[in-house]
Amino acid sequence: LLSGYHDRLLNDFHIDYQQNRFVLFPKRTDQNFRSVELQFKGNRLVFMRMIDTLGQSSMLHLSGVLVNAPIDPRLFQFKPPKGVDVMNHA
Repeated sequence: LLSGYHDRLLNDFHIDYQQNRFVLFPKRTDQNFRSVELQFKGNRLVFMRMIDTLGQSSMLHLSGVLVNAPIDPRLFQFKPPKGVDVMNHA
């Protein structure tokens, strides 16, 4: 749903719609979560709750989300710490 691979959703998840929220249950048992709950306001994600296989719940409330906003590439410059070897697999 978030990755853009909408055609795979029905293959990978049971999807339920409850109280303005989508609840996804993985069909495979080897997943790290029992369910993911998503709530949208228009086309923007505003709430997400993940329940893992131990029953632990993680909730995210999103606000001020900017879609496709320009990002300064300098924010993603990797500078390895001193003494770290970096291997290139080019």
